[in-house]
Amino acid sequence: MTAMTATNGFFLLLLVVAVGFFSANVQRLVGYLRLGRLDDTRWGDVPTRVGNLLTVGIFQSKIFRDSIAGPMHALIFWGFLILGAGTTEMLIAGVVPGFGYDAFLPAPLYRGYVLSQEAFAAVVLAMVAMALWRRLTKRVPRLEGAETHPNDPLLILSWIGALMVTMFSVVGGSDGSGGSSGSRRVWRWRSLVRS
Repeated sequence: MTAMTATNGFFLLLLVVAVGFFSANVQRLVGYLRLGRLDDTRWGDVPTRVGNLLTVGIFQSKIFRDSIAGPMHALIFWGFLILGAGTTEMLIAGVVPGFGYDAFLPAPLYRGYVLSQEAFAAVVLAMVAMALWRRLTKRVPRLEGAETHPNDPLLILSWIGALMVTMFSVVGGSDGSGGSSGSRRVWRWRSLVRS
């Protein structure tokens, strides 16, 4: 690993500020939750609650009631779970020059990781495009309530799409010379395709 540069220091400062804003927002939301009544029954049936977390929260069982939006939503959600590993790698590499999972993961596992990142980013981008198309061309009655602003979903989907395009731009805009984590990933991706 190389020495920290001014760019890395600036990135660290931005990261600390962002974490600070996030922490303040979480504390604000927790404060709202504490205004409610304490209900100790939430700890009563832990196995059922864990089962619900897995089936409804992680595996998105309820969202599949809608045969079109369900798979789109679930694939975007699962994509972000998988892409969280790559985001973590990029954040650490922004502060610690030369950092990459390739330094401590076995080569086959790292190739699988790279493949998962690229594949899920493409899937998320495709699902966002489908969701935007559906939002802009179809009138879905359950999505047109008075409590939602009509542009909120468009803004969210646009930001998710922009995030995926940015990721591909950063990773794909490199020549593979090994300068950053993203460029190392392109280099590994090219070698993965060749192997």
